[in-house]
Amino acid sequence: MLVLLHTDILYLVMKDIIANGINSHVISHETRLITQKAVYLFDQMWGGEFYDHSWYLAGPYSSILTHQIHDDLLPRLEKDLEQLDTNELSYEAKCVIESIKSLIASIQKLGENMLSESDSYELAACIWYIAKGHTEAKVKRDLLLARPKFKMLNNIDQIIELVEEAMRRV
Repeated sequence: MLVLLHTDILYLVMKDIIANGINSHVISHETRLITQKAVYLFDQMWGGEFYDHSWYLAGPYSSILTHQIHDDLLPRLEKDLEQLDTNELSYEAKCVIESIKSLIASIQKLGENMLSESDSYELAACIWYIAKGHTEAKVKRDLLLARPKFKMLNNIDQIIELVEEAMRRV
């Protein structure tokens, strides 16, 4: 049985990972994509299994997360923003968020300015999702079959290794 992240915690995770992203969540595809991938990575690195993720067009996606954001979080932003901002993440959760940010920054560096922020989150989450069920040799093949837009990356092998190294640390 899934135990979702409490909406207050979800807000703080989104706030820490996506600068100004919560306010543009409804209108920005990029923000929604980053949210899905960042929360997936948080879920995996935390080890909580808060959300069911399945493969969708741009990799791991949780409809439960989407509903929680639209049905619970966004309506609360209009009336309870001050209360939401009084909460604080635990030290451990902050460390997970810093690990995610560091991973994304490293991917962007290896991507040689060819990856947007949302592409970097998508790539990290896709590799993580695929690598959970495959041997190392199949990850690159399956990644590029599922997301051919990443074929243009010269350092895809190093990026895959970087994500797999992050997986081993969890």
